[in-house]
Amino acid sequence: MRGTNQWICLRCEELSSFISNLSPIQKWDQALHHTALFCIHDSYDDGLEGKILTGLVKSGTILQRDHLLLGPGQSGDFHRVVVKCIHINYEELEALRAGHTGAISVVPLNSVEVRKKFYSILCQNYM
Repeated sequence: MRGTNQWICLRCEELSSFISNLSPIQKWDQALHHTALFCIHDSYDDGLEGKILTGLVKSGTILQRDHLLLGPGQSGDFHRVVVKCIHINYEELEALRAGHTGAISVVPLNSVEVRKKFYSILCQNYM
């Protein structure tokens, strides 16, 4: 049994070394310089007037107090929203950058419909 454990540890080290040498498929640093695009995975009502959106930032950077467009709705329209706060793993942050997943609390400036898991998106500043 002792030999088996040593072999497993050696294989784990080899696997770790292999993974650390892989190049990422998506080069997120290049995506930072593009217009912000947040693909929504799920949405929740925040109990007040806003929505909590979870998903992945595909490009750009989203900051607190950013004015963004949310959509498209079923009729193809986009709605103006303001980013209230941003969280990753329950930690509040000032920004969410390309490649990060997180939760964004938004306040709509008019009535908003969010289509879950249909690639509703938040996109860059409308102002």
